[in-house]
Amino acid sequence: DDGLEMSAAQVDAWNDCGTERAMLDTNHYLLEHGRDNTESTNSSNGVVIEPPVFLHPDAHVSRSVIGPYVSIGPGCEIERSNIRSSILDADVEVKESALSDSLIGRSCSIVNVQGSVNIGDHSRLHGGRHTQQTVHREIF
Repeated sequence: DDGLEMSAAQVDAWNDCGTERAMLDTNHYLLEHGRDNTESTNSSNGVVIEPPVFLHPDAHVSRSVIGPYVSIGPGCEIERSNIRSSILDADVEVKESALSDSLIGRSCSIVNVQGSVNIGDHSRLHGGRHTQQTVHREIF
């Protein structure tokens, strides 16, 4: 016993996160109840923000449509993509993709993917016609 006291507190909502759908629903709830920072985000570089959205100040988005109901963590890089109703953890790269109802773990790379995905930390998901030759032409 360290002398700590415990007490009960009333809460306004109890949101479960035990399933993919429950986690996305909880994200919807949080964005609708104070976590939306759309008004403080910069919608330049061809970016369209459809509220509610949480975009971490250290994330970089260009030529993309984000939202509604999207939370994007620090260090994320999103280019030429459309993301709705999804949660992206820290340091995620999304390029040339259209994602919805997706949960993306830390340090993931998603290129040329469409649909709903649920991938864990440090995963790569590259689809479609994205090839090394295409990357070479983009770099040079």
